[in-house]
Amino acid sequence: MNDEIKKNQSYYFYVSVTIEIESLDQLAALAKIKNEKIDADGPPKNVISTQGLYRGQSKEYPLIPKTYRGKFRLSGEIENDTTKQFAYFVENQELSKFIEIGRKQNKDFPTTEVQQMVLAQHYGIATPLLDWTKNILVAVYFALDLKLDIDNGEEPCFIYHIASENLLTKMPETDFYKINDLCYVIPGPIDRRVVRQHGCFTFHPNPKQFTKDKIPVVKYVLNLELKLKLWKFLESIGLTSHYLFPDYAGLANFIQAKKML
Repeated sequence: MNDEIKKNQSYYFYVSVTIEIESLDQLAALAKIKNEKIDADGPPKNVISTQGLYRGQSKEYPLIPKTYRGKFRLSGEIENDTTKQFAYFVENQELSKFIEIGRKQNKDFPTTEVQQMVLAQHYGIATPLLDWTKNILVAVYFALDLKLDIDNGEEPCFIYHIASENLLTKMPETDFYKINDLCYVIPGPIDRRVVRQHGCFTFHPNPKQFTKDKIPVVKYVLNLELKLKLWKFLESIGLTSHYLFPDYAGLANFIQAKKML
């Protein structure tokens, strides 16, 4: 991995400060957390009151969308729309195939390209989107990634925080391959996963060089002792895999991955 990517987390973000979170009280100070049980059959509740966007990671991976991991294009300019369009197609073949087949299989498949991309992202297809949430506890869930085999369980996990969505450019209405800046994507209620996870996204064009005006993120580090306490807390309020992934695919993944939560 490029040393500059590893150090700075991304072409588009940089870690402005790293904070060790050692207690539930310290985490609660970041947000107004209410110990309120989630109704699995009812609408999602905001059990927090926070600003900005959060992303939870079980490991310290760079903040780069799946479709670009290991496929960085830092040298050579792409000068015209034809080569840009071709590069975008090559980099997003999984996404193109998902949309092509999804349209044929499901009459209710989303009609806009952004919503199609959001749906693909939620089902594990490589896209130029990076997942975020407006609910810090959802970010905690994804950071924990507790499994029964607990390999590397003693390692810390991480939450990244963008202080305000106003730091991001709103997604323009144009062909994706023409976009040159990091953009903020607000999905509609096209899927129960999106709604329950309070999901939102950043759209990343494949960079040709490191961005000068990077977006600052705060990195919170959670240790093993706190991870176990958070697991019990999330379980107590019903913020589990069954709630966040309310479909058969989510249930199968929960069983196959031997998740604890």
